Amino acid sequence: MNANLMIVGQPLFTQDGRRIGNALIVKNDVEHSSNYKITTDFGNDVMMSESDINSVFYVSRTSDELVYPRLVDSPPGSKGFVIAYSTATSINERILKKEIDLEILPWKDSLDNAVVQVKLVDWPTLITRLGLPKNWI
Repeated sequence: MNANLMIVGQPLFTQDGRRIGNALIVKNDVEHSSNYKITTDFGNDVMMSESDINSVFYVSRTSDELVYPRLVDSPPGSKGFVIAYSTATSINERILKKEIDLEILPWKDSLDNAVVQVKLVDWPTLITRLGLPKNWI
């Protein structure tokens, strides 16, 4: 699981609803990349490390072979990456609130994975908002 990067917009599914409910990663502390701000379904905000998140949540992964997120070839004038479909829709609807015009496309024949694709002009904003590696810009 260490090969996978947790990103803003990623849903987190509780292992024990008596301790904490389902949540969403809403911010990645860029200076301390292992710290994340999460918001639970009840609206509580909590700062957690990656190990804390892994100890109380099932982190959505749909394939052991696919490293998330992963850059993919895109048409001229755009860039994209592969992510779990649930994370892609969460990014669009709950994090970006449709502020950036992005496309969510099927990844190969998978119903569980999707390509998030944006215009080149929006790429740096998307990378920054999601806390993805700066070398992707």
